[in-house]
Amino acid sequence: MAIARAASADGTQTIVATPHVSLDYDTHAAVIADGVKSLAASLQAAGIELELIAGAEVAAARLSALDDDSLRALCIGPGPYLLVESPYSSAPFLEAQLFGLQTRGFRPLLAHPERCALFQRDRARLERLVAQGMLCSVTAGSIAGRFGRSVRRFTHDLLRAQLVHDISSDAHDTVRRPPGMSAGAEGLCANLPELSAQADWYTHDVAEAVVRGEPIPRRPRPGRGLSRAWRARRRLGDLRRS
Repeated sequence: MAIARAASADGTQTIVATPHVSLDYDTHAAVIADGVKSLAASLQAAGIELELIAGAEVAAARLSALDDDSLRALCIGPGPYLLVESPYSSAPFLEAQLFGLQTRGFRPLLAHPERCALFQRDRARLERLVAQGMLCSVTAGSIAGRFGRSVRRFTHDLLRAQLVHDISSDAHDTVRRPPGMSAGAEGLCANLPELSAQADWYTHDVAEAVVRGEPIPRRPRPGRGLSRAWRARRRLGDLRRS
């Protein structure tokens, strides 16, 4: 409930619950669905205007063991998008696992690739995956520097190279891993002003397509200046602070 309040206060309208499905956390889709239903009722009773959608963050090591129906139940919303955790250790079969998902009709969305040592050492590997149709979701805190300077620099490199399709919160709590998305968008505008016109695409347009199961919209052309929506949000923030 505290995470939901913080996310709503930061301007988030829809949040996806993505608990881990891994060798350590054998979470089932039915448990996630029940939890989302229960929490959504609590949010409504508390007057927190936040849409809650079920999903999951699936470890690559679990992909081959789950049948199509099980994976479909773990997708974000009604479409084919499946959030796959970027591995922290060696993953010699990662490409085969992800391509296998595609042949089964799913669209892999890689979670926090900027914090993956494999990709940090070999960015070309990530580039090849994106060229083959994989999507990348970076964490807002990575852009803002919450995971250290090296992660921040690598995140900026990925954004400049147009290897990023979405910015997400990857929230775990309200202190160390808060849900705020504004830090990522503001960091994007401050540190990469040439990409600031794409802020809405990263934080809203792609996410909306994913949760609706629709094709990803075309990436806007880079250009200086905040998008109209972010100019309005910044003015609102100034009013709140005053």
